Amino acid sequence: MTRETGHGIMGTTTFPGRHTRISCRNLNPLRIVQGNFSDRRIGVRQEAHMATIEVNPGVCGLSSVIHAVSDDEQTVTFTVETTCPHIRAMADAIPTVDGYQEAFGKLGDGEIYQAAHAHCKHPACPVPSAFVKVTEVACGLALPREVHMILRKED
Repeated sequence: MTRETGHGIMGTTTFPGRHTRISCRNLNPLRIVQGNFSDRRIGVRQEAHMATIEVNPGVCGLSSVIHAVSDDEQTVTFTVETTCPHIRAMADAIPTVDGYQEAFGKLGDGEIYQAAHAHCKHPACPVPSAFVKVTEVACGLALPREVHMILRKED
């Protein structure tokens, strides 16, 4: 049995051998999903989320800037500025991705790493990882924090 009260949704559910009461008070259904929403009459409009990541991959000097936009906090569209022909081909292969599959799937299973496997010539290139990081931020799944890799040769 479930009923809506002035303070939220009240419900009772029965499990074998138990009787449990579930109470969700003061829940606004629009606040359950994160994002920028505005309520117009009954319709809901969500504003797009954008994230940008700049990558200086090291010795090759072929930098990239990846812009990721998500209108629904799941589907991500990329705009990529790069001097690397391999990253350009990779970016052209994945104009949009499902952010949840990229963020929560196993390493190498998502469209980003499949495109990297097909087009990126250097296995240590950090740009494919940058695509995943910017996807997470555009979907609201991660906070925008800088990532650093400092490489030194030890004699």
